[in-house]
Amino acid sequence: MTPTLELQAICKSFGDLTAVNGVSFAVPQGTIYGLLGPNGAGKTTTLRMIMDIIRNDSHMHHRVQQFLIDSITRTPITMSPEDLAEVWGQIEAHDELERQTIELAKELKEQTTEPMHRILLDYLLRDEEKHDTILGDLEAFKKHMAKLS
Repeated sequence: MTPTLELQAICKSFGDLTAVNGVSFAVPQGTIYGLLGPNGAGKTTTLRMIMDIIRNDSHMHHRVQQFLIDSITRTPITMSPEDLAEVWGQIEAHDELERQTIELAKELKEQTTEPMHRILLDYLLRDEEKHDTILGDLEAFKKHMAKLS
């Protein structure tokens, strides 16, 4: 069984300081692991490498995303026009909900006087803008699919 997360001899140095030196472990599917150690042991640096916040110095680093990629079927997916219309309908409903969320967040941001609320709403708006870009890409894909059918 493929592990959910596997690290093999990962290393990270910051100048002359070696923060992580040859850490290896695998997390089997369906399990939870924790990192324990004293301050300066490299726990946070290891997590940052796993999350791709910083790059590791070694090359044998496999992430959860790779597990997902490896798990996806290689067989083509076929859909009837009705199935495709249902999927697009769900995407369009989701897109409308995203747009409503953006409008509400903009209104709330204008009204709030709390700095933390503004920060969180800014984050939400940036995240929703990213989703809008993705949904725009899907719309272009939909138009391309319509030309093929």
